[in-house]
Amino acid sequence: MSCCIAHIKDGKVFIGSDSANSRGEHQEVVTLSKIHLGKDYIMAGAGSLIDVQQFSVILSKYEESLWNTGQIYELYKLLVKEKKETSDAKMDSTFIVGCKNEFYTVDPDGCVQEHNTEHDEGRFYCIGSGMAYAYGALYAGATIEKALEAAAEFDIYTKGPFTIMSL
Repeated sequence: MSCCIAHIKDGKVFIGSDSANSRGEHQEVVTLSKIHLGKDYIMAGAGSLIDVQQFSVILSKYEESLWNTGQIYELYKLLVKEKKETSDAKMDSTFIVGCKNEFYTVDPDGCVQEHNTEHDEGRFYCIGSGMAYAYGALYAGATIEKALEAAAEFDIYTKGPFTIMSL
């Protein structure tokens, strides 16, 4: 899978991701990023690289100022609909969508949670197979980069190089 981390610090949203892409027993470092910077958002995902790319395209068609948990859920439903039209595969990807003062997490079942600077300053959220290692490192005081390095050290499905972006 991979490892992606969202963190709110000093009123800013930071999102970091690794570069591994796994297909069954085969693992490779992808040249296509699993973290996307849009006009007013950052999005990262763990799971299918195709799902991450398709969700980024869907998000790019909408303005961030309209986003809330309901809107993110509706955009996620568009992704699920597209996937059903092109594949029999079940949705197994998890996403983090960050904007100015908040980020949203979306799990494979479509559950959307909002995390904002008012209530979640200093908190972080991790997704992917390396998340347990990243959480441990973050709670011990590591930066996002060091937490991704820890995940890569102990999780065979997480690899550098790492990308970290902020809004």
